[in-house]
Amino acid sequence: MRNSCPISFELLDEQVVRLVAFQVVSLTAIAVWSGTPWLPFVLAVDFGLRSLGKGALSPLARLAALVSRLAGLAEKPVNAGPKRFAAKIGALMSLVITLAFATGWHATAATFGGILIICALLESFFGYCVGCQFYHLWMQLRYAVQ
Repeated sequence: MRNSCPISFELLDEQVVRLVAFQVVSLTAIAVWSGTPWLPFVLAVDFGLRSLGKGALSPLARLAALVSRLAGLAEKPVNAGPKRFAAKIGALMSLVITLAFATGWHATAATFGGILIICALLESFFGYCVGCQFYHLWMQLRYAVQ
């Protein structure tokens, strides 16, 4: 199985994806530092929109696309399938952070926030998508079972 096995044939701009990841780093760090449960909830909604292919409705994706255009960054198309899978994981993690803050489990929220920050940093600075790697493992397991 190749790493490019798609969920869809849609492409995303990797430059925009990496700028979104930088925003996720920033917003998650602010949320963990301030302990506010609404900020990771906003991230969960944004991740959810992007995971459903509704990037045009995502405030983070729209801002990243604007910054990319204004900075004159050349488009780098990447397969949307693994990125959508990674966004689903991001949405789940953001919901866990939200619930942990809301229930007073600040250490749990900080732990999951730290994991999300590390994953988003890897995407933002190195173009390494941890969620995409899980996607490829998932696809290999799925086809091995069939």
